[in-house]
Amino acid sequence: MELLKIKDLSHSFDGKNLVLKNIDLEISKGEVVAIVGPSGVGKSTLLYCINRLVEASRGSITFLEHEVISAKREELKLIRRQIGMIFQQFNLFGRQKVIENVLLGRLGYVDSWRGLLFFPKLVYSEKDYRIAKAALRDVGLEDLSERRTYSLSGGQKQRVAIAKVLAQQPQMILADEPVSSLDPYLAEDIVKLLKNIARKKKLAVFLSLHSLYLAKRYSNRIIGMSKGMIVYQGRPAGLTKKMVEKIYGKEI
Repeated sequence: MELLKIKDLSHSFDGKNLVLKNIDLEISKGEVVAIVGPSGVGKSTLLYCINRLVEASRGSITFLEHEVISAKREELKLIRRQIGMIFQQFNLFGRQKVIENVLLGRLGYVDSWRGLLFFPKLVYSEKDYRIAKAALRDVGLEDLSERRTYSLSGGQKQRVAIAKVLAQQPQMILADEPVSSLDPYLAEDIVKLLKNIARKKKLAVFLSLHSLYLAKRYSNRIIGMSKGMIVYQGRPAGLTKKMVEKIYGKEI
């Protein structure tokens, strides 16, 4: 099932220089798609355009039959509820408990006036707590739900960030360099977890990675970007040495 369709997407931050150029892309339910390419090539910008953290200059983004770029406030809220976002630096509140951070993924389902409160017992329902605890089980951290988040390791913090996204009950997860701050062993552990989650829950995962090894081993499809354009789109096995040189502009 096709979840996301991007057509002729371009973006410029200054109105002159295009960061993204005529991007065409489709992502289906259950797929793990990795973007690779040198720094500054537009990988993060592409991810941010999908849920309108960046407003694309032109083109079309369709998610679950919703046109994202033209969506008004309430429709955009519904779209964002279905698209989880994982960042490089975890985006967690260190002094809050693990379960409280995960519950933040439920804010899209909370009445707006209640969402302004920051007292979990008043904001969240029993259902929200059940969903948050299930998300922690999915990432293997159920036993740490009452720990203060600052006390966790980097790998554990990223698992909490993933659990927070799962608590949204999304159809797609966007992950912007989710393992860049982790050592190679933990990085592989996190990417493997995302792949397993995609398979188990039939979610789409769209992530940017520096590591070609992780992209080739754990993704179903690779998007290679160079100078704001897609220059490769296909199976990991097709990412030959010659194609890697085309993406990065040099042998690596």
